[in-house]
Amino acid sequence: MVTPGERKTLAEGAPDGTPVLRLAGSRVTLADRVYLQIRNALMSGQFMPGQTLTIDLLSKQFGVSHMPVREALRRLSAVEALEVAQNGSARVPLVSIERLSDICTNRLHIESHAAALAAGKIDTASLSRLTAIAEAHEECRQNNEVYRMLELNQQLHFEIYALAGSPIMMQIIENLWLRHGPYMRLLTDDLVKQVGPNSNLEVGPGHKMLMTALKAGDESAAAAALKTDILGPYEMLQELCREYIEAEQR
Repeated sequence: MVTPGERKTLAEGAPDGTPVLRLAGSRVTLADRVYLQIRNALMSGQFMPGQTLTIDLLSKQFGVSHMPVREALRRLSAVEALEVAQNGSARVPLVSIERLSDICTNRLHIESHAAALAAGKIDTASLSRLTAIAEAHEECRQNNEVYRMLELNQQLHFEIYALAGSPIMMQIIENLWLRHGPYMRLLTDDLVKQVGPNSNLEVGPGHKMLMTALKAGDESAAAAALKTDILGPYEMLQELCREYIEAEQR
């Protein structure tokens, strides 16, 4: 499971959107650290659909040999988060509306169940931590801090899912988020375009509904709120996916 501390080690990326990868201090092995950083970058949408990730480039960015990078790419390809070519380089999967629908359908079922379990187990300390993350997320929204807002969104979700107490469910959810990463990149780019001097980012009511349900310990309301949060950007993602595919075919 990826810990909140490990998630926070991700850089927001260079001005051109290229992710800036770095290793953070950790007790895990070097290979695991490389794997977690690339995994987190994929989950948060830091790579474009179809983008090639070469072993040589990643090794230089991390300041490590080829071996841990090669192993990380192999592990990520095993869960279909990446497609590995014969020369060892990897490619972020291309997007499709059918794949997006499949991912979202499964997210609705599994993540809503995790949220319900979390609502039944939440304690005062966990609620306080989640409230702080939700408030930071809202502050970033008001300040149009797109990358930080999405990072906090991921952190909030996974803090909630961890409360469900199911390592197997958490693994499934992480794999779904990995596959959802290329679509998150399309959404991120669109949100960045929306930012202007006289405008604020708009998000759906999912987080507020979710926090209200968690505070009440209401399992069914937490599940419903989580579904609302996933479905909120779904139509937008479908349109962005369609536009991206059409542009690539021109």
